[in-house]
Amino acid sequence: MKKLLLMLFLLFPFLLLKGQTNNEDYPKLLINNKDTFLILTVDQVKKLNILKEEKNKYETLTDSLSLQMMDYDLVIIKDKELIDNLKEQLILKDNILTEKDGIISEYIEKDKKLSKKLKLNMFFNKMLIGGVIVLGVLVLL
Repeated sequence: MKKLLLMLFLLFPFLLLKGQTNNEDYPKLLINNKDTFLILTVDQVKKLNILKEEKNKYETLTDSLSLQMMDYDLVIIKDKELIDNLKEQLILKDNILTEKDGIISEYIEKDKKLSKKLKLNMFFNKMLIGGVIVLGVLVLL
């Protein structure tokens, strides 16, 4: 471990100076024994940090959007339930209206029959009254 720290301590200033002169050679992969190092320029580290921040921002946004989508899914489910309920109510209303129309038609027919009977009864009552008057006049004469 001491070797590694010493090597990093010695290599770091050299790499910084070299990095300032030729950025095209970076990033570099440095392998020492069993250790592997990735050497980047300061500009590359800045870019990586900016990308990491953007990634974190988009992950947060994605989580927020996922929650909103779940909320919208719940709203859609409730709306579908309401629509189904309204459809059932419309069917029930149509059935009630059909039954009401049938009852109205039935009573209109009964009213027509009763009107005919009433007219017939009035006619016979007038005839009876007329007949009684004629008989009364004949009996008095």
